[in-house]
Amino acid sequence: MVLRRDLLRYVAARLALAPVMLWIIASLVFLLLRVAPGDPVDALLGLRATPAAREALRVQLGLNQPLAVQYFTYLQDLIGGHLGTSLASQETVGQIIRASLPATIELGCMGLLLGALLGLAVGFSGAAKPEGSVDLAGRLFGIGTYALPPFWAAMVLQLCFA
Repeated sequence: MVLRRDLLRYVAARLALAPVMLWIIASLVFLLLRVAPGDPVDALLGLRATPAAREALRVQLGLNQPLAVQYFTYLQDLIGGHLGTSLASQETVGQIIRASLPATIELGCMGLLLGALLGLAVGFSGAAKPEGSVDLAGRLFGIGTYALPPFWAAMVLQLCFA
């Protein structure tokens, strides 16, 4: 009974901290986008754009507003689920996510299933013959993949399989 109460308290504390963590992450993303070198208008229009076109894009993107107004508009849009429009395809980000979500879920589920099946097979084989070659290979693979940063492993896997 005490363990269950401690677990519930732990889960409640984590759930209470979730909005704070999301706010910190959103604020850091906003800050990093603002301190990044270069002008987003130059990146979108190029250096040869007319001053009128540059100013029109600044107004369209809300970059002519004070930083505090930009920040609160950004937070309000995030909370409302308005993730903006892709500058490359002119589709809303929500449409892009909805279009790719089924394939993402399918890929994630298949990867989870494959990982579980391979993990169980290697685990059972290693347990049947402790200190055998399958056991050693499974341990080395597990330790090696645990030590890799996920972003680095993702880049290497993309290079290999993409």
